[in-house]
Amino acid sequence: MKDFHTAYGDCYRLWFGYDLLVVFSDPKDIEVILSSTSTSMTTKSEDYKLLEPWLGSGLLLTSGKY
Repeated sequence: MKDFHTAYGDCYRLWFGYDLLVVFSDPKDIEVILSSTSTSMTTKSEDYKLLEPWLGSGLLLTSGKY
């Protein structure tokens, strides 16, 4: 990840299998996303549903205010 940050900067995208990941490393960018009231910014991918039987619907799996 450090090499990607050096090569591409504070924000870059990665393909992980069929999932597109966008990586942010600037705290100001992360604050904008996490403080957003839009659920489109905080909704988890469908992959998280696989974890729900084991973890329940706690903070890790929630999408929004808990």
